[in-house]
Amino acid sequence: TLDTVDLTLQSQQSHALVLTFDPVDWEGTVTWSSSDETCATVNEEGVVTNVNASGSQRRVVITATISR
Repeated sequence: TLDTVDLTLQSQQSHALVLTFDPVDWEGTVTWSSSDETCATVNEEGVVTNVNASGSQRRVVITATISR
């Protein structure tokens, strides 16, 4: 389960996404990706950063891909 469904960030603002697994002892790999890295990046720990320098509001989809 992802803790955040919709999020608005100001320029250069970041937010850490949190995944909760069921069962809680699940082991595997989570790979994060952004639909538009010119607007928002996401690192390997799920921290999303607004890198859109234009000042206009843009919509980006962040995806968590889970594998064992």
